Amino acid sequence: IDRGADISWLSQYPFEEEVLFAPLTGLSVLQPRVDGSVLCLTVRLSVNLTSAAIERVVSRLQGSHLQLLRQMIDELTFAGAPPRALARLHRVQSDAMQRDP
Repeated sequence: IDRGADISWLSQYPFEEEVLFAPLTGLSVLQPRVDGSVLCLTVRLSVNLTSAAIERVVSRLQGSHLQLLRQMIDELTFAGAPPRALARLHRVQSDAMQRDP
């Protein structure tokens, strides 16, 4: 796991090289240097094989999203927001709960 996919052909700027890395890929800085007014970094790709799989990360994010929605609905209800004003949040919450984690 030491390379990414070259997607330079998709770049908006033809002089840029762009690379797409796998999810949860990290960059470890090996050597920083300054070239004029530009900070240049020599980096190494790293993948933490003990970190959670992308599916687990997505599941956690979905759980956090649902928790935030519940908290928003509770706080707005407590503040006296009319049910009509909360209808959209309830729909978003319902849709999110039906998605696969």
